[in-house]
Amino acid sequence: DGVTTELLRLNRTSATPADNDSSSIFFYSENDNNEQEDFAEIRQVSLDVSDGTEKGQLVFAVADGVTGALVDVAEFGPGKFIHGSTTTGITAGTTQTYAGATQLTAAFNSVDTCANNDDGVRMPEARAGRTCSLHHSDTLNDKTLKIYPFDGDDIGEGVDTALSIRSDAYIQFLALDATTWIVAGFNHPWKTWSPSYSANGGTWTSITTSYARYKYLDPHTVKLELKATGTAGSTPDTLSFTPPVNPVNTDVSFSNFALMTGGAERSGSAKWDGSTNIDCIHTHNTDWNDGDNSGINVSGVYEV
Repeated sequence: DGVTTELLRLNRTSATPADNDSSSIFFYSENDNNEQEDFAEIRQVSLDVSDGTEKGQLVFAVADGVTGALVDVAEFGPGKFIHGSTTTGITAGTTQTYAGATQLTAAFNSVDTCANNDDGVRMPEARAGRTCSLHHSDTLNDKTLKIYPFDGDDIGEGVDTALSIRSDAYIQFLALDATTWIVAGFNHPWKTWSPSYSANGGTWTSITTSYARYKYLDPHTVKLELKATGTAGSTPDTLSFTPPVNPVNTDVSFSNFALMTGGAERSGSAKWDGSTNIDCIHTHNTDWNDGDNSGINVSGVYEV
């Protein structure tokens, strides 16, 4: 069996040890102006100095190539972020709380299991220039994933405020400083849904959905496209459908066209009723005409 032998010990002593005490090894070299400058650092941080539960961290930093300042490029420790790394197979915490959220520790993270709506993950600490990407890949359960900022940080929603993404969404964060992240990239593919239909002031039956699809443009904005036709047994003044995701405002920026009998199109408007449906009302006539080929062709963007 191998034997571990201590060859070198770097000792830091203090009469008043405290959490986050640190000590460093600096690497100096000459620049082209014959000046000695620090090009790299290895820093040990005593995160927790409590007797019996000591917790440490090792940080590597290098000169940034812009101002010559040292910037952290790798951190090693329990639950700490590792630059340039990838972690897959992540399971989101199931308590729907910050404390129970799974800590992200890699530059790219794939959440493969999100069993319940609002199961969560927690971002690493913000550091200027740091990036952290996330793919919510659990399309089987198809639940909303909640992303919490690290304690005291802001990921664009306000300090200590989480944001949510739907399954199959990809999001990339960029840290501007020691507390602030911005969303630097976002992608969500087109998804289909099965709307429910209704009519006010008449009937609308034998409905055929030509297409019903949507995608998130960012965590708070949805683009929707829908075309459906059927038979108006009388003259409804409103044709309605259930959206894939409920809007937050009654005024939604849809464009809408009523497909009249014979195929003639009439422009109109669409409005969220605040409960279950988006109501489509054309502006040129009071009612949809009786007969076949009465329907809606809706596209637009709204906030969620």
